[in-house]
Amino acid sequence: MWVKAPTASNSIVPPGGVRAPYIVQKFRLPGVPSTSTMGDVPYMRLAEMFLIEAEAKARGGDNSGAAKALFDLIKQRDPAYVTSTLTGDALIEEIMFHRRIELWGEGHRFLDLKRLNQPLNRNGIGHNAAVALIFDVPAGDVRWEFLIPRSELDANKLSVQNPL
Repeated sequence: MWVKAPTASNSIVPPGGVRAPYIVQKFRLPGVPSTSTMGDVPYMRLAEMFLIEAEAKARGGDNSGAAKALFDLIKQRDPAYVTSTLTGDALIEEIMFHRRIELWGEGHRFLDLKRLNQPLNRNGIGHNAAVALIFDVPAGDVRWEFLIPRSELDANKLSVQNPL
């Protein structure tokens, strides 16, 4: 998914683009001689179902069921992976770690942070400041809420804009 040391032979970059270390190639179409690096963007994948099952079972106290669901997925990615022996919050943290790896670049992290009421904390580490302009957003901050479209507010005089 990432190319540590990108070159013309191991990565595709559109004209005017740069080959920065760890360039993203997750959705690249293999073998397509094009300047496009995008392929199909998945909306829901089997891997996501395994991770949802693992998290639900772990949060419901079924540690062995959660560990098995996680194992069934991660074993496909890493043949050396062994069934987790963690329980409780430690197991949930392992599942969330694998969610971040597996679903990276698909928009799930934003929704995970919102649903778990957790802060965004990038600390500026490993992020390009020209791209990631916001590094920290506290949990509960109004920036986690989408603004209501002006057309909706105009159509319903009783509606009120989310706080800015």
